Amino acid sequence: MYYLGCDIGTGYTKGVLIDEEGKILFSKIIPTKADPRSASKQIVDLLLKEASIKEDQIKGCGSTG
Repeated sequence: MYYLGCDIGTGYTKGVLIDEEGKILFSKIIPTKADPRSASKQIVDLLLKEASIKEDQIKGCGSTG
């Protein structure tokens, strides 16, 4: 199982995927482009694709911004 975290800011949206021990597996930073909803969806999709996992393998998710 994995955990996902996002920080959705005005300029950039940051995301991180960690394992059950808290080890960072993947991270991404993308421009928010005044569309936080699309940016948050895009960051999750990018992290899942990079890790080659499916959404149902995420045990928990947290966000701020």
